[in-house]
Amino acid sequence: MPFIDLQLSATQYPYPSNGACKTAQLLTDSHRSTKFIASNTSRLLCDTWVAEGWYRFKPNGKDVTMPMSCVEPNHCGTVTPIWFQGVLPKVQDGATLGKGCLNHGKAAVLQIIYGGTQCCHEPKDICIQNCGGYYVYRLTRVPGCSTAYCAGK
Repeated sequence: MPFIDLQLSATQYPYPSNGACKTAQLLTDSHRSTKFIASNTSRLLCDTWVAEGWYRFKPNGKDVTMPMSCVEPNHCGTVTPIWFQGVLPKVQDGATLGKGCLNHGKAAVLQIIYGGTQCCHEPKDICIQNCGGYYVYRLTRVPGCSTAYCAGK
C-alpha cells in the first residue's frame, strides 16, 4: 500500500460517491461530542450496527464534522473513540480519503497489541466529501463495543 501524506492534500477516494450528499444516513446522537465523557452515561455508544455507507453527523439539528485531532479514551459517549485524520476537502475535490483513528489509550503495550501510533491504533479508511455547507463520511463497521465515531466538539 503506498504512503499517502494526508497533511498536504486531499487524495481521491477509490469508490464512487455519486449522490452521497443526498442519500447519506443521519447520525443525530449528541453523545458523539468530544465533550461527552463516557463515565457520565449508563448507555455507551457502540457502532457495530453501522454498515459500510455514507453518513452525515447532525446532532441537535446542527451539522458537525468528526474531530481532526486526538480524542482521549472515554469521550464521545464511548470507551474507544474514532477521530478523523485527514484533510477537509473543497466541494470540487469530490470524495477524498482519510483515516479513522481508534484510540485505545496511551499505554505503550497498546501499540504492541493494536499497532499504529500512540493515539491512532487500528487506523481504518474513511472517505469524506464536502457537500457545500456540510460533510458526509463513508464509514465502516467498527471492530466491537464500546467503539464509536466521534462528531462535534
